[in-house]
Amino acid sequence: MVALFVALVAARGRALHSEAGAWREAVRNAPELGRAWVNLGAVYSSYGRTDVARACYERAVGLDQCNATALGNLGNLAQRDGARAEAEAYYRRALDCGQGDSDEREKWREQLMKLTGGD
Repeated sequence: MVALFVALVAARGRALHSEAGAWREAVRNAPELGRAWVNLGAVYSSYGRTDVARACYERAVGLDQCNATALGNLGNLAQRDGARAEAEAYYRRALDCGQGDSDEREKWREQLMKLTGGD
């Protein structure tokens, strides 16, 4: 049982290294592409590396103040951390940008409703 657990942890580490490596290469080659920073952040977030994910999303927002996906993802991280006011501000900014696909925008609206009680 322990050997299986160790093997699974090792496999997960290799997957993170591989996925993150591809996006790290993308941001190294084109650091001005916010989408690459968002994708790198999403990989790190999916593996629980929220500190690194947050830095990636912040970099994307630094490149484009209206990168709605990065703002929404920052809202998700803030909400996960219990920073309700910060999450609300990120979701509002993401929605105000008028970007993002309809599914993303609907999720941000729903999260904002949960945080504000419908205000």
